[in-house]
Amino acid sequence: MTILLASISAMVLLSSCIYYLWYRRHFKKRVWRSVKVQSLNRVIRYKGLSLELLSEPNMIASYEFEGAKCSCIMTFQEPLWRDFYERGNAWIFIDPKNPTQCLHNSENRYKFIKLWLLSFSAIALCQITVFTISS
Repeated sequence: MTILLASISAMVLLSSCIYYLWYRRHFKKRVWRSVKVQSLNRVIRYKGLSLELLSEPNMIASYEFEGAKCSCIMTFQEPLWRDFYERGNAWIFIDPKNPTQCLHNSENRYKFIKLWLLSFSAIALCQITVFTISS
């Protein structure tokens, strides 16, 4: 039984590593466009949010891309906030194929993948340890 659990954990770990590498390659290949921020506000999200992000501060950025007004929720960044409110101008990067997707919004998903990979690695390590001790 423990051999089965160890092999399943190893398969999940291997598949998550492959997914992590694929996502990282896909993430770096995107072409981002810079747009000027028109409005920037801090927000607190309670609904539709996993427990890992409850403590993470967010902000919503409004901008215009090809004549259309868009906005995205992104992780809070002090330099961007300071640039917008002290200097009056701030720029963010967006995906031109999906203008509501901004760079730091994508990094939120990237953090989830790393957290998922780390948690499965810890579970697999614990199972392997238990298997070696019980043998």
